[in-house]
Amino acid sequence: MPIDFHSKDNRFTYSTRRADSSWMSAIRNIVDIKGKNVLDVGCGGGIYCKAFAEMGAEHVTGIDFSKEMIKSAEENCKDYPQITFVEGDALATNLLGSQYDVILERALIHHLTDLESVSVRLIDY
Repeated sequence: MPIDFHSKDNRFTYSTRRADSSWMSAIRNIVDIKGKNVLDVGCGGGIYCKAFAEMGAEHVTGIDFSKEMIKSAEENCKDYPQITFVEGDALATNLLGSQYDVILERALIHHLTDLESVSVRLIDY
């Protein structure tokens, strides 16, 4: 049975966890996050937004389609002023792609019904 991300009952389902240290290490081996502007598409409870902030990102934007997940993420990351959250659609973020150095789409694909549109469409000006 799929989780209802819009239910208040599930608000904290994805915000009480921490990014695994092995995941953080793998990311560090791929890209230096320090001073970068990061976008986390499908951010859920902000677990990876927090991890990016802890790895030294200058700013992290988390976007999720669920108002309840965004509320949870804001609570989860309240001590991280470099993190902001936006409610929006992964397939039409209306965010400027050129403003991000790193874009994460972790665990997003299995929530999409239109797999041919998997790549995030960012506005590029």
